[in-house]
Amino acid sequence: MESNENLTGIVSALYKKRKTIIGFTIITTLVVAGLSLLLPNYYKAETIFYAASPDLGKPSPMGVSQNKMFYYGTSEDIDRMLSLVQSSNLKKELVSKFNLYKHYEIDSSKLMAQYNVMNRLNKLYKVEKTKYDAISLSIEDKNPEMSKNMVNFARDFAAKKAQSLLKESQRVLIETSKSNLDYKKKTMEKSNNELDSLKNVFGIYDTKLQGSVIAELITTASGKMAEYNSKIQAYKSINNDSVRALQIKYNAAHSQFKTLQKQAKNFNKGQSKVLSIEKQLSEASDQLGIDNERYKMLKSAYDNDFRAVHVIEQADVPLRKSRPKRSILVIAACMATFFLSCFAVILFSFYKKVDWNEIIGDDS
Repeated sequence: MESNENLTGIVSALYKKRKTIIGFTIITTLVVAGLSLLLPNYYKAETIFYAASPDLGKPSPMGVSQNKMFYYGTSEDIDRMLSLVQSSNLKKELVSKFNLYKHYEIDSSKLMAQYNVMNRLNKLYKVEKTKYDAISLSIEDKNPEMSKNMVNFARDFAAKKAQSLLKESQRVLIETSKSNLDYKKKTMEKSNNELDSLKNVFGIYDTKLQGSVIAELITTASGKMAEYNSKIQAYKSINNDSVRALQIKYNAAHSQFKTLQKQAKNFNKGQSKVLSIEKQLSEASDQLGIDNERYKMLKSAYDNDFRAVHVIEQADVPLRKSRPKRSILVIAACMATFFLSCFAVILFSFYKKVDWNEIIGDDS
């Protein structure tokens, strides 16, 4: 019976104060509705894009078979782009580009001006990764055209920043490649000078043919010497004039033979050194050609722009406000006021007969 009495008492108390509850609820609802009309409308512009793969900014690989090219960025590229989109540098650019101190009516001369304008922007600025791994960037503003321009600028600024980061890496790589090319060219020039000096010292002009030519000439000279010597032996007892003529020819062939032997000795002595340097120069020349082609490709990639983001949705001028949701505010205020009023009436009716002096204690 006690629980029924309590329930009856609650219903009775609420019924007696029904006009007060309803009146207070209506008044509060009307006040909230009126105040909601004073709230400014905010419009949200949104752009959706994917991070592009850095492979798009790299030079194409040399050769017939090319490596697989990735057009969309990995999770690391997405995280890097998210960091750029949420960076303080980007937001400072927004503040400067769109004069947000004036737009948000913040006195830029105040001590906390920068904190206040960034705090205001952060409340209106939202970045998130969608379930499809795209990046959603949105900005709210009272001016719909302003919100659209700010969103597109922020996306493009982040894309240019991503480009500049890769361009900086490319620039360092190009400088390193150029220094390497210059060093190799100087090394080859030094080797060429050394090769010319060795060839002059050892009388070498052609390492492939000169040896066989000298060997052939030596064989010919040796044959002539043997021929003349045999004729001299045959003509000694017959004709002194013929012997003298043959002796002259023999001496000439012998002199040629000695000269050729000396040349052959010098050739054999320097051939290995010359061949070694020629081999080094040939390999260095081939590698220099590859490095030079690589340098040209790096330079070409550096001089050309590449896509840092793939835009799925451009930000357009929003036609509908994003907030405030006036109907929701009014309904929520109405319900909250009604239930709070009921609670206050129940609380007051149950405790109005309590002797608080007896509970608290009367010391007087």
